[in-house]
Amino acid sequence: MRNVDILCAKAMKLAGEKHQGQTDKGGAKYVEHVKRVAARCYADETKIVAWLHDLLEDTDVTPDYLLSMGFPQEVVDDVLAVTRQEGESYADFILRVEQSERGKEVKIADLEDNMDIRRLNDLSEEDCRRLRKYLHSWRYLRGLEKDTSKILD
Repeated sequence: MRNVDILCAKAMKLAGEKHQGQTDKGGAKYVEHVKRVAARCYADETKIVAWLHDLLEDTDVTPDYLLSMGFPQEVVDDVLAVTRQEGESYADFILRVEQSERGKEVKIADLEDNMDIRRLNDLSEEDCRRLRKYLHSWRYLRGLEKDTSKILD
């Protein structure tokens, strides 16, 4: 078995364990979101980052823990790239994501899944505001918008 396969299996297992009991905005198991994001990514190395992409924000996992689990520094750096920092505006976050090739691919996949309104029961005004923010972020990361002025917190 290739090392990348071992790391991908380890990332999948860790995501399943750490997201256990969490639900998304539509009430579904949160790990299903992570699974869909990983499925949208192409390279195995990027899938590893996709499986881990919400762990630092939504669980007790730390970068040091990921390193202790055997994930390479490069993977941890990419996970950090898609983790919004405390006090960081969403536009600044997206600008930072853009600097990581794998992080950018994962964030695009994450945004695509988050914009799928089929997973929501009802659409509130807050949902619509969030969807607009996600759409402008997606368009910026795809190169369809030239600046982040439409990405509002």
